[in-house]
Amino acid sequence: PHYPSGYSEVISVGNSTSEDYVASNSNYGSTLDLVAPGSSIITTARNNNYAVISGTSAATPHVAGAAALILSIQNFTNEEVKQIIKSTTDDIYKPGWDLRSGAGRLNLYRAVTVIAPSVIKINHPTQDFATLDNEITVNASVLSPLFVSYSLFYGTGYNPTNWTALIENGTNQFSNEDIYTLDISSLPDSVYAFRLVVQLSNGRTLEERVNFLISRTPPVTELISVGPAFYGDKTTILAAMYTDEPSLVRMYYRKIGDVNFNFVTLDGFTTNNQFIKQLHYGFIPRQIVQQNSAYEIYFEAENLVGLTTTVNDNGANFIFSTSYEAEYFGETELEYSLPAGSIFENPVSLATDNNREIYLREFTNPKVSELFKLNSLSFELTDSIENRIVRDFGDFNNNGLKDVLAYFIRNGFIYEQSTSNSTSVVQKFAQETGDFWPVMAKDIDNDGTTEIVAVDSDTSFTVWNVNSDLSLSNPVELINFTDKSFGGNIIDAPNGVLSDINGDGRKELWFVDLDGDIFSYEIFGPDDYRQGSVVQTGFTGSAAFIANGDYNGDGIDELAVLLHSIEQVDVAPFYRLIVFNLIGNNFNIIYDRAFIDAATEFNSTFQRSENSLRFVDIDNDLQDELVVFMFPYAYIFKNDFGINKIVAYKENINSNSIFVGDLNLNGVPEIAFPTAESIKFYEFAGSNKANTPYNINGYSIDSSTVQLSWAGNVDQYFIYRGLNIDNLKVIDSVFSDQYIDVNLNSNTNYYYAVQAYDPFKLMPFSNLSSIAEVYVHTPGKVLTALPTSPKTVTVTFSEKMNNTIENLQAFELTNVGFPNSIAPATQYSYLLTFRNPIPVGENQLLIKDLRDLFGSQIQNDIIS
Repeated sequence: PHYPSGYSEVISVGNSTSEDYVASNSNYGSTLDLVAPGSSIITTARNNNYAVISGTSAATPHVAGAAALILSIQNFTNEEVKQIIKSTTDDIYKPGWDLRSGAGRLNLYRAVTVIAPSVIKINHPTQDFATLDNEITVNASVLSPLFVSYSLFYGTGYNPTNWTALIENGTNQFSNEDIYTLDISSLPDSVYAFRLVVQLSNGRTLEERVNFLISRTPPVTELISVGPAFYGDKTTILAAMYTDEPSLVRMYYRKIGDVNFNFVTLDGFTTNNQFIKQLHYGFIPRQIVQQNSAYEIYFEAENLVGLTTTVNDNGANFIFSTSYEAEYFGETELEYSLPAGSIFENPVSLATDNNREIYLREFTNPKVSELFKLNSLSFELTDSIENRIVRDFGDFNNNGLKDVLAYFIRNGFIYEQSTSNSTSVVQKFAQETGDFWPVMAKDIDNDGTTEIVAVDSDTSFTVWNVNSDLSLSNPVELINFTDKSFGGNIIDAPNGVLSDINGDGRKELWFVDLDGDIFSYEIFGPDDYRQGSVVQTGFTGSAAFIANGDYNGDGIDELAVLLHSIEQVDVAPFYRLIVFNLIGNNFNIIYDRAFIDAATEFNSTFQRSENSLRFVDIDNDLQDELVVFMFPYAYIFKNDFGINKIVAYKENINSNSIFVGDLNLNGVPEIAFPTAESIKFYEFAGSNKANTPYNINGYSIDSSTVQLSWAGNVDQYFIYRGLNIDNLKVIDSVFSDQYIDVNLNSNTNYYYAVQAYDPFKLMPFSNLSSIAEVYVHTPGKVLTALPTSPKTVTVTFSEKMNNTIENLQAFELTNVGFPNSIAPATQYSYLLTFRNPIPVGENQLLIKDLRDLFGSQIQNDIIS
């Protein structure tokens, strides 16, 4: 079953086509109610446009509209609306209810004209009910003006093919009655289904199904992975687990030295929703986890009947560190910028010889590569190439005219300047047969002739010699010779690097395939390419994510690759960044780090997440730093005497290329950081300037006082404050990484930044930190705790609260325990649901370690 569509109070809708068939990609199964048109549906889009969409998201609004029209006729109950819609459908697959189309395809005309409200429902067991008892009782309701008879069956599995009759052709109608008790003492642990079929006088049948689970043993678990991972500018602990039956998995954590454990359920990015499933992943919320701390970790898996399995490290707790090594370089945002778009990674020189021109495909016109030239502090559009993406640039045939290697889809093209210093280019070569996806244009074999490497099939490359007239000759095929695995040896992007990784004096061509295999061809001489090294990673790879540079400063290049976890194996979505070299022919890892794939949380149908890698010496110390764009974050890493440090971090970055140039000709490399709004250029000061403070955090202690904290590596800091972001002024300095600001106005937003002072640096004052917004107010407190049902309590606060509850142990009911779930009731209240009924009489609720919407600590309290 699929959730939330599997809940009995929800109408589960599939997708039918314009030819009146069930769409091949439609959901199906025992909880499907009906299908509705959902293929090639016209809908509204952004910017006053229309779009065509398909899927269950296109089908469901038709059913919602039908429900609204039915309710406009009469005030039916929810269940009556549901049965009216189901009983008036058209069969488009098999007669009656079936797994693919449910009750049939929506018929809106009949639904609003044949008003015969019915209630056909299995009240107990509910969907996915679990039991370890010896019998189970079916409670149901069957009410319909068209009623003829009903039957009850049970079968094995989520979608049984064989059914055992329990009641046949019952002739009485009933509401909320126990109709059958099934002896399950001899049934093995498994999933089963009840099926209630009602025959109507119009010849149709209505059908309801529920699944239930018999479980008499605790869940069997497999801990797939656990360890530190970056999530934005924090290090947290990421874990993934498999359970052999639907279960809830909790990860318990505490800092070494603390007394009590807290826990987070492994629900992915939907923190503490407590989903019952078999594949689980999650992490300590980044707002809670403390940096550079050691944590103890263990796990508990609980199945639907409450049986538990504990998972630890051979009887002891796992221990992990949330190390976050950072020294943020000083940076300068340059005065010029470009419109949002995809930027070619290198500057070019067509009209001039000083590399102050850039190729850019704007998001508003992505098929056109526009040429921009920097004049003083602004860019001027000077030319463009239609339907082309620039891949490389140079003078390929050494005739003094600049050449452009470009592609579109999988076809490749070579352009040449029409005349010297002209921005216009003329097409000289084209291969439009889908087997020329260009990678690079370089003299890769040191014979004085430019070669072009191109992807010529899903699993191979070809190296071509460039002739004086820019035609190509002497093709040499380089096949992917690695073992074929889950990715089929596919080369999914036109990318590779040329370098001497093992330091033997011979360069290699390095590539990555979809299997995550990193492989090379050694270059022994002109047109002599021999199969080289292979590194198998066991992760999903992409040819797009490989770069080379001297990361550790030993004069020999390293390789960096960005890999991704395999969904069918790893469960948790994360990237793995590896920087390595070869010592002899041995794989030598210099940096290996996991990154939570935040695109899983932020990505949508309308936005594609982009990533990229590049080495560049940003501080001119003859040692390359590694720039990583990993949507929506950007990092710059530096290997500082063997310690890998983050020296720059930015958010909202989305780009498949990293531009590096020196447009202002000052000798300092510039890096372009593309966002959805524009492309901005930055220079970094490196060791000459005080490091910028980071991880600044602030909250209101009381109605006039703010507590600030941050991270940094100097002794003195200056505190800036203002009533808006653009007007910050120094208010104080401190010799610690915390500050308390007093005598503030209540119910007011203040903005803070911190500046480091390092007297030993050439530029002793750092850049300002990122800005922290703090709302000064009286911190929230608990007002009331009132029962709202036998198992629920509503807790009301004096201040707005977070929608996401990151600490499920913030509430504890005396003699009952922690809530089974917590959900927002209003902006000012939470609904606490307990597994068992709350004892009659006076109870006490302990509230602790809770913050309001603005981050202020709510006073620990006990409410009767």
